[in-house]
Amino acid sequence: PPSGRVEADRAAFNPAGKPGQDRVRVAQSGSREEQWTGELVGPSGRVLRTWRFGAQPPATLDWDGTDESGATLPDGVYSYRLRAQD
Repeated sequence: PPSGRVEADRAAFNPAGKPGQDRVRVAQSGSREEQWTGELVGPSGRVLRTWRFGAQPPATLDWDGTDESGATLPDGVYSYRLRAQD
C-alpha cells in the first residue's frame, strides 16, 4: 500500500505578515505510486486547493494562504492531506 509523511514547519502563520512568516512550508515524502495529490482542506471540510504531483510528491510545498484562484483565505483552521493512487 502507499505510504507517505507530511509535516508543517509551523502551526500558524499570517499571509499578510512579514517575509518568512507569510507562508507555511510542508515537508512531505511518499512511496513511488501512480499519482500523488496534495489537498488543502478548509474548516468546513471542503477542498479549497489541489496540487497534482505525479509518481512522488516533492520534498517541500510552500502554501501562501491562497485558494485555487489565488484569493487569500480568511483566518481559520486548515488541513493539508496527501493522497496516493496506486
